[in-house]
Amino acid sequence: MKTAYFSLIFSFVLLFSCKQSAIIKSPLLDLERDPSHTLYHIDYINGQLMSDQSPKKILVQGEFLEIQGWAVDVKAGDVPENIYFQVGEKQFENTLITKRQDVANALNMKKAVNAGYSFKIPLQQIGKGVLETKLIIVKNDNKGYYAPDPSKTIELEIVE
Repeated sequence: MKTAYFSLIFSFVLLFSCKQSAIIKSPLLDLERDPSHTLYHIDYINGQLMSDQSPKKILVQGEFLEIQGWAVDVKAGDVPENIYFQVGEKQFENTLITKRQDVANALNMKKAVNAGYSFKIPLQQIGKGVLETKLIIVKNDNKGYYAPDPSKTIELEIVE
C-alpha cells in the first residue's frame, strides 16, 4: 500500500512539475510488456534522414529534439494506441499523428494511413550528455506495449 501511494504521489509531482505536457509518468506502469516487436521506423531526427546505414550515435544541437517516423501494431492490424519516445530515463508522449499513405500502401494495411508520429521535445527537458533512446509502442487495445527493438537503439549526444 505504501509503495502504491508513493508511486501515485511521485507520478503526480512529476506530471505537474514539468513546464511542458510532453514529459509524463511512465506509460508502462499499468501495461503488460510483450517480448515481441512490431514494425516501426524513425525517419528523421532533427531533419537528418535516418536509415539502416545511419550512425547509431547522433549529435543534437539547438533548442529542440524533433523526431518523425511511423509505427503500426502488426498483431492488431492497426495503428498503436500511443507512442512514447524514451531518452535516457525520461519518456515523452507522441504529440502529433500524421498521415502516411506510403506506409499503408507498403504494408497493405488501410488503417496504417494514420501511422505517422512526430515529437518536438525541448532539449532543456532532456539535459546534456550521451543518452540512449527507445521507441515505446503501446498496443492498439491499450493493454500492453511492445518491447523496444534493441537493434534500433540510437544514442543521442546532446550539446549546447
